[in-house]
Amino acid sequence: MAARITFKRMSDDYLADLAARKYSGIEPKSAVKLLRGMGYGDNDMISADDCVGLRTAAAYAIAKIKNKSYKEYVVFNDFFAFLGDEARHRGYAFDIKPLPRQLTALERQITIAKMLHGKDDGGFSEDKLAEEFMVSIDTIRNDMQGLRYGISVFDQRFSVDYKRYSGRLKMVSTAHPVFLTPNLTEIVFLLEGLRLQDKDMIRHDYLWNTAVSIWSQLSDYARNRILNVLCDIIGLDKSWYEELDRDAASYGAAADRYAAGNGGTGGSDGPVREMFRDEISIGNSHRRMNLLMYCLKGSIPCNISYIGDNGD
Repeated sequence: MAARITFKRMSDDYLADLAARKYSGIEPKSAVKLLRGMGYGDNDMISADDCVGLRTAAAYAIAKIKNKSYKEYVVFNDFFAFLGDEARHRGYAFDIKPLPRQLTALERQITIAKMLHGKDDGGFSEDKLAEEFMVSIDTIRNDMQGLRYGISVFDQRFSVDYKRYSGRLKMVSTAHPVFLTPNLTEIVFLLEGLRLQDKDMIRHDYLWNTAVSIWSQLSDYARNRILNVLCDIIGLDKSWYEELDRDAASYGAAADRYAAGNGGTGGSDGPVREMFRDEISIGNSHRRMNLLMYCLKGSIPCNISYIGDNGD
C-alpha cells in the first residue's frame, strides 16, 4: 500500500471506474463538480491517515450547496466505497465511514437538542455542528433560534434554553423526560401521577411546578383535547386540570409581559415556564422544602439544621 498519493490520481481513478460502470446511476459531470468542491488541489498528497479529513471535506462540499438532494450523498458514499476497495484500483485503500442521509430541519433540531443534553461539558461550536450535519452555519443558527422559541412535535411543544460560553453552545438545564413521551394519553397518566402525589406537602410545590411545566409545553389542541375529551373518557378530575390550565396561562401572560420589556425574548432569568429551564429557579423558591428537594435531586452538598424531638 502506498503511503501517500495525490488527490488527482485518486479522483482520476474513481472517474475512470465510474465511466467503466454503465449503470452506476451517477453522472460523471456531477461527480467531478462534487470532488472539486472538496477543496483539495490536484497535487495535494493524501495518506490512509487522512480518512477523517476526506469525510470532512465531503461534508463541507455538501454544506456549500444551497439546493441539496440525496444524489450528493450517493456520489460521495460511492467514492468512499471505491477508495476502500483495493480490487477496483491499485496501491491504496481508505476505510471511510459513509455520510449519513440528509436530515430535515426538525430532525436536525431534535438531534441537536439531544446532543446538547449529553454529558459533554465542553458544549458544541456552531461550525462543528454545521460540519456534523453538512449544512451552513446560518442554518445551524436558524435551528438554534427555532429551538429557543420552541418547536412542536406531535402536539407537544418544547424549547431548549442554551447559552454561549467562549463560542460554544451549552444547554442551561437538562431535558425533561416528557420529551420522550410518544402520545397524549401517556402524558395524561404522567400528570395523573403528579396529581395523586400532590397531597404530600413536602413535595407539593415541586410536583405542581413540574405539572405546570409539562402543561405549558402542550399545544392548544392537546390541552383542549385533555380538558374536553379525555377528562370525560378516562374520568379525570377536571377541576385540577382547569386549575393547572389557569396557572400555566397566568405564567404565559407574565412571560409575554417580560418579553415585551426585554426585546422580545424571555431568557432564562425571566418568568417563562419551560421544560428545559434551569431547575435552580425552583430551588430558589421561598419554600425551604423546594431548596431541599433541589439539593437532594442534584446530589448537591448542603448543611441542614432541624429541631429534634428533644428540642435541640
